[in-house]
Formats: sequence, C-alpha cells, structure tokens
Amino acid sequence: MGRLKAARNFTTLLIIIGAILLLTTCENAIFGATVGISGGYMIAGAPWQTVNEFALAGTAGLYTRTGTADWNSAQIQELKPTNPNTEDWFGISTTIDGKFILVGAPYIDTFGTNNGTVYMYEINDSGTVSYRDTITPSDITSIQGFGFDIAVDGNSLIVGATDPISGGGPGAAYIFD
Repeated sequence: MGRLKAARNFTTLLIIIGAILLLTTCENAIFGATVGISGGYMIAGAPWQTVNEFALAGTAGLYTRTGTADWNSAQIQELKPTNPNTEDWFGISTTIDGKFILVGAPYIDTFGTNNGTVYMYEINDSGTVSYRDTITPSDITSIQGFGFDIAVDGNSLIVGATDPISGGGPGAAYIFD
C-alpha cells in the first residue's frame, strides 16, 4: 500500500508529521508517483491503481488541510477517469492551482491508441470536486502520451506528450493560455 508522508520544516530539521493513504489501493498502485499542493488542498496520483477491474487505469486522491498545519489523513475524494480502461495511467501527472485540479491520463484512447488526455476538475465552495472538461490538442490523432506531464501557472498550462513505453516519437510540449 502506498503512503505519502507529510513533513514540517524547522530550519534545517525535517520532521514527519503524518502519512497520507489512498482510500482504496491495489498492490503496486504507485500512489504518490505525482503530487500537487495549493492552499488547503493536496492531490496525489496512483496511475497503476485498478479501477472497475481495469488494471493500471489509475486514480488520484484529493486531501484537505485541517487547521493551520495538519493534513487530514482521510481522503475527501477519489478522482477516476470517466470511462476507465486497462493501462490508461490516469494520475501519472497531477497539478492543482487554487480551485482547479488537472490530472493527466497519457494512455487513454481518446481519438486513437494511447493518445491521452488531461482531465480538469474544480473544487466548489462546499469542498466537493466536479468534473469540468478534458483537454486535448487539435492534432491529438498524430501524437501519443498527451498528459504524461503537466504544469500550470495562473492561466497558462503546459502539457507534455511523450510515449516512453513504446518509443512513440520525439515527444512534444503543448502550451495553452
């Protein structure tokens, strides 16, 4: 079972203050393969998690901070692909910025084999998460591995597209504003 450890930094001493667990996990889910934090929320991916009997479909767990420093060890929501399939790798990349969560799924068959997509979610005022949309480039049929890595800064998003498993070409980085 995977676990994330939360720590508090006191100048040069790093003290572990707790561990975060994925609510439901399978062996080798690689929980914590990617993490993101913004304000009082933390997201952690488990891209090899089994979902509805689909191996390596992937999930991501959303957690909240309680008080001023402690992270609630209880996951507040588990995010999953809308139509999971074997080897989607949902959660191989995650990022959170304010109330928006982005989760990469580079091997989802969107418009062909292993094209990939990025899922966008929004945290509403009550703290629950709603699916908003998927992000794919206009040339999605000519690439593989879209969503293998993601980063956001304000209104700018960059998404990596690479397929290290099958060596699917030189890769690309897509910028969205």
